Amino acid sequence: MKVAVLSYPVLFQAQGGMQNEVLESIEALKRLGVDAELINPNIRHFTDFDVVHIFSAINGNHRIAEFAKAFGLPVVTSPFIRPHWNHTLGWRARWIDRIVGRLTEWNVRTEFQEISTCLHLSDVLIAHGETERRSIVEAFLIPP
Repeated sequence: MKVAVLSYPVLFQAQGGMQNEVLESIEALKRLGVDAELINPNIRHFTDFDVVHIFSAINGNHRIAEFAKAFGLPVVTSPFIRPHWNHTLGWRARWIDRIVGRLTEWNVRTEFQEISTCLHLSDVLIAHGETERRSIVEAFLIPP
């Protein structure tokens, strides 16, 4: 199995928790015999892989999920949803999203819409703990 690992373009311009998790996940998959690779989508094509794993559901990563699904590939996402996303904020964001959509003839996407698109297109979501799982379920209406 070949896994393409991606995130937003400037992820590795800083070093920290998520960058370490991406690299450690690739190494863990390799130890399990999975051919996992951090790819540059400007050079490598998704169809060279069996699965696309997205780290982070923000910064335009919904487009990665859209393209992977268009090529018929399963998508795994480690979304890194912030804990402030709760039921109330999700309700407000859906309301605001509808207003922005109508005012712009659906030409402007909100952060909520981008995150929601990435989550709903994913075949598997890997929540980083109970708080993130609760945010995914309550704010973005993803079944547990």
